[in-house]
Amino acid sequence: MSAQFLTIATLLSTAIPLIVGTGAFLVTLPWRIDAALQTDPPMHLGQNFIVSKDYVGWTSRSDHNAQRALLLRLVLDATLVALIVTLVQAAAFACASAIPLLWSLSGIFASVIVVFVAFSTLWLGEAHLGALINRAVQRHANGKFAPAIQLVLEIREIAQQISDAYETMGVKATADVLETCRRAVLEHASIGPPSAVVALTAIKSKSEQDLATIQHLTTSLADARTKLEQIRPIHATETTRESIEKIRSSIFSRHLADALQDARWDEAHELLKDIHATVDQLLASRDLSMPRSLEDAYRILNVGEETPLRSIKFVINAYRRVWHPDLAHDEAESRRFKLRMQQIHVAWDIIRKARDQRNDDGNARSK
Repeated sequence: MSAQFLTIATLLSTAIPLIVGTGAFLVTLPWRIDAALQTDPPMHLGQNFIVSKDYVGWTSRSDHNAQRALLLRLVLDATLVALIVTLVQAAAFACASAIPLLWSLSGIFASVIVVFVAFSTLWLGEAHLGALINRAVQRHANGKFAPAIQLVLEIREIAQQISDAYETMGVKATADVLETCRRAVLEHASIGPPSAVVALTAIKSKSEQDLATIQHLTTSLADARTKLEQIRPIHATETTRESIEKIRSSIFSRHLADALQDARWDEAHELLKDIHATVDQLLASRDLSMPRSLEDAYRILNVGEETPLRSIKFVINAYRRVWHPDLAHDEAESRRFKLRMQQIHVAWDIIRKARDQRNDDGNARSK
């Protein structure tokens, strides 16, 4: 038995196992990835959503240890298959050949070469194999969780509306809805896509409820600010200014902002309810008696003795846009708006008559 024959036999005994081992690596890759996506927490941490205007997909950025563990399992699977093929092949050749020792030795050498090639490839090509694994994981995740993608898109749209409502209130949303979706899908990965769809449906339902609540609170907050602005131009007393400032502080308080930001809806609702009660109380207690003197008229219209009639008319038109009864939300507010408009008109009549009298007196003196 010459060394040349042994070398040729070893190469022949190595070629087929290496081809079969490579095939086993590629065949077991989806199965190993699926198992990792179902049960491996480090693999879960590496999965994230790619989000664009009209697309949601998965991207894989597994940490080094999780990636290396998966690669090692795949290489061990492929190496085991290759060794089995090598041993079976060597045994078959030895039994059928007149020189069984040659094939037995070639089988031993081929087994060593297979193990060496497998782990050398793992060591030298770890970066390239890791990139291959990441791409395969991404494709597999997109295929496995495809039924959930449309739901995620719908949830993202609701989340954007929630964010816009928060921005209207001057508050930044803290909840990451896409992260909640990602975790829900991965938590149900071991059960299957239908279970993930059920979990996402529950998230969508809760998001819709949150959106309705936030929109209601946004309207309530806007109404409180509008009422506050209705009070501001009329009252100039120290007590009223203090009351207005107190209400403003409540509207822009950290307490209310935190309740809205942390989704403590009941608490936010109670705070806004108290703010509205205070504003309504201030509106109700406001002096709506008709002016009896020129000083009363100037005070009610928030103008001065030297203010030109043209400017006073401009102020009255502005008040009409704010206090018109058609803008009232209920019957009590409508009555209050009507009284306010009557007060404004009486004040205007007093000022206009006083100015006419002053002009007549001036003309008489000039004559």
